[in-house]
Amino acid sequence: MSERFKAIRILFKSVVGTANVIVILLFIASAFSDRISPDRSVFFSYLGLGFPVFCVLNLCFVVYWLFLWEWRFVLVGLCSFLICRGPVTRYFPFHDRMDDIPKENVLKVLTYNVMGFGYKGHTEDAPNPIIRYIANSGADIVCLQEYAVGTSKNFLTHQKIANALKMYRYRSIIPIGTSGTLKFNIAVFSKYPISKSRKIKYDSSFNGSSIHELDIRGKKLTLINNHLESFKLTMEDRSHYSAFIKNLNSETLDGLRSSIEQKLGPAFRIRARQARAVAEEIKKQYNIDVDKRKVVLDCDIKEFGTYHAEVKLFTGVSAKIDVQVSEA
Repeated sequence: MSERFKAIRILFKSVVGTANVIVILLFIASAFSDRISPDRSVFFSYLGLGFPVFCVLNLCFVVYWLFLWEWRFVLVGLCSFLICRGPVTRYFPFHDRMDDIPKENVLKVLTYNVMGFGYKGHTEDAPNPIIRYIANSGADIVCLQEYAVGTSKNFLTHQKIANALKMYRYRSIIPIGTSGTLKFNIAVFSKYPISKSRKIKYDSSFNGSSIHELDIRGKKLTLINNHLESFKLTMEDRSHYSAFIKNLNSETLDGLRSSIEQKLGPAFRIRARQARAVAEEIKKQYNIDVDKRKVVLDCDIKEFGTYHAEVKLFTGVSAKIDVQVSEA
């Protein structure tokens, strides 16, 4: 009996150990999935969506082996977290302290996908909540995506928005596309002069990017306003997800998988090409190769506070910047 129990125990340990190895491999692959362009393989883009799940599963395995005093497995799990330290701390940021927010020489930038301002009007008696938020934000520069205006009295117009945001003397509004009576734009509102503005060329019907030059207290600032390809997930797609969660079977899974493959896969590829177009524009203008791995953050920006970042411009040349994130 004891021999049979021992054999079952060894088998169970082998199965759990194998599952742990698979989770670790998926954890590491998902952590660095952003290194593979969706143009080469969209599989890694999908895999990256599972990163938090694999991270939690890996942590559960570490706790499990720790409870059994299996130090070799614990060490392997901890080493995987050490390898993925960067992605883990970016996704699950932890701050043991918050630096003081500087009071002077601060440039406050707000970026906001306004989604057509909620397709609501704006009056003094019934202010549009999005416009009111922007007006009260105190931002020096405001980047707006899905800036939609219309000719109907039910929609906002350029003049109504300009009157409501009159604290921003300088504006750049670049057309993106039209849908019925609505015109979609990408816009920048600024308290500082905008000397140049133009659209970055890439294929898209309702998305776009623009590049601007601003004069900030005598210094030139290049600003890029991005609205890359949307996933275009609809309420029907959400219903597929809800149905799958409530009823886990092959039929609901097929419905969810079909929605994801039709929306996410193409969007991943299009966004990769659009991001490449923006990077090429920066290289053409400033002879700088844009590589997100050249921007080093202690942790991802997911909460309020001041973040320190090092930007590696050239070999042996870097710049340090502070990014302040606060509630408007």
